[in-house]
Amino acid sequence: MVTRQFDWLTLSCLTEREDYTVDKLLTEVLVCLHIEDLFPMFTCVGRGRFYAAVYRYNDISVKVPSEARFTKQGICVEFSGNGLAFYQDFLKQRGIELRSIFKAWRAMSVGGLFTRVTRVDYAVDDVTKNDGTPLLTLRKIRNCVKNHEFRSRLSMRNDIDEPTYVEPTRSFKNDILVGDTIRFGHRRSVVSCKFYDKKLEQQKKHLAIPDDVISWVRCEFEFHDSRAMSVFNAFCDYSDTEFASHMSKVFNNYICFINSDDINHSRCSVKRWWSEFLGTAEKQSLTIPKFKPSTFSGVSTWIDKIAPTLVNFIRCVGPLAFMSILKKHLNDEPSVRHKQLQEDFFLFCSQELREKRDSNTFSHDHRYDYVKRCGLDPWIYTSTQSETSLLLTLQKDYKRYHTVNGLSWEPFKVKEKSVAQLRYDDYPPELLTAVDDGDDLEFYSDFYEVSHATV
Repeated sequence: MVTRQFDWLTLSCLTEREDYTVDKLLTEVLVCLHIEDLFPMFTCVGRGRFYAAVYRYNDISVKVPSEARFTKQGICVEFSGNGLAFYQDFLKQRGIELRSIFKAWRAMSVGGLFTRVTRVDYAVDDVTKNDGTPLLTLRKIRNCVKNHEFRSRLSMRNDIDEPTYVEPTRSFKNDILVGDTIRFGHRRSVVSCKFYDKKLEQQKKHLAIPDDVISWVRCEFEFHDSRAMSVFNAFCDYSDTEFASHMSKVFNNYICFINSDDINHSRCSVKRWWSEFLGTAEKQSLTIPKFKPSTFSGVSTWIDKIAPTLVNFIRCVGPLAFMSILKKHLNDEPSVRHKQLQEDFFLFCSQELREKRDSNTFSHDHRYDYVKRCGLDPWIYTSTQSETSLLLTLQKDYKRYHTVNGLSWEPFKVKEKSVAQLRYDDYPPELLTAVDDGDDLEFYSDFYEVSHATV
């Protein structure tokens, strides 16, 4: 019997809305996930990963930042496999489907909240009972690895820096096997896969296993960042049957066990037990973002981080030499991300547009474009739907899941000062385009003398 399930889920929600606090955003996250009544049962277990507090209940963790890191971290919610099982039972008792919750989470981005999915684990189990014959065994996988009868897009580097694909691990306790795992790809990669003996794991944890289960092997994929959002999007847009078929093709795209019947691995036939386990021999790639949104405040924060390095570099070569390096690239054709950076700067950091905004003449479209790019683009670029179709879906879902709670879509005001606390006057474009005059040279000379005096 082949079963499928989510085994891990990490969600995060951020906002730059000036009228939001930690408590207000936490409340909206809890309401969206329908756990606001359950939250009083959560226990604070301390701090974690720069979060001020971590609350946990039944393997569900809610991570809350401090006010100082609020706009950078937002609210994070993590579900382990057991947490997801409990959560689905909790929703089922209230007549709510998990897919509806996922759609509501995605639709929050229409309301100006930046919702993300940073990790999704999806597992397919082969559970064999009584006298049945298992489709998936670790012995079969080891034989395929030994005979190089597999295709894989998942790789890692070993100790001698040579490409490899597989990391087998067997754990023993008092000469008794207590764990058996075969991993493809690096755990820190955006996609990795592992096969392991689930029955042994359950026994190690002293969890009950039905007496008629003779074999239980799991194939589990771990998706991060854009790949995780792509899987999440697919679950929202497909039916259960369509999603199962889609994920089988995704699995087959990343790892496939083949027969050695052709000198070219890409033309080799798929092993029967593998295609029967997945239910398909076809492949399907995950939709990934075309580009990562680039904002002026984000780049400014990065510049601030590398400023000490730049200062010491200028001390070495001198300010005039450094400026000559910059001027070499003034006429370069900007890339897509560079154009995006400039648009963001002139749209939200220029004094003229700020004055228009403050005088209520700042157009609705500009604000919506900002929300769309920073909030909706990650969903758009990881969806199999067209941009127009997905936007209509998100707006429909927002009206369905959020307007009933008294929320409405209103373009939010961008903060007077961004996260990096920058103003237009801090970075006037004339600084890099103006012709050198005496004052500039005098300033560079003074800086150069001060710099070398401190070395």
